[in-house]
Amino acid sequence: MKMYSQLILLLLFSCQQKKDLLAEKENVKAVLLKTRDIDKLKATTTADFILYENGEALNNDSTINFFRSFPKFTVQYKFDSLAIKVDKQSARVHYFKQAAFVLSDTVHMVVSNIETATFRKENDIWKLELLYTTKRK
Repeated sequence: MKMYSQLILLLLFSCQQKKDLLAEKENVKAVLLKTRDIDKLKATTTADFILYENGEALNNDSTINFFRSFPKFTVQYKFDSLAIKVDKQSARVHYFKQAAFVLSDTVHMVVSNIETATFRKENDIWKLELLYTTKRK
């Protein structure tokens, strides 16, 4: 009987861990989507955030300035093959991303990238630490 009780406790603990892991993955995914909003970038990234794109390294301020240098635009993202690995204090994500831009309400442009991101948990909040992006061929 004692062994049966231990087995039940082990199964319940294992199920809770899987639920916690799924919740953490969803939290990381939510932060990934929020970082696409330039106005929320600083709140969703670490102080030492870095973006590697097209051979350049950009921090928070230079990333914001880069995007604000464009004419008014809207963008819709589509993610594919999203893979998330999470532990207690860090997470790693890789995926394919397609961004459909509309610039100045007239110019349409679609960009496809492969991206890898790392996250760090700060005060129980997931923050984007590093983003590497390259064009998908």
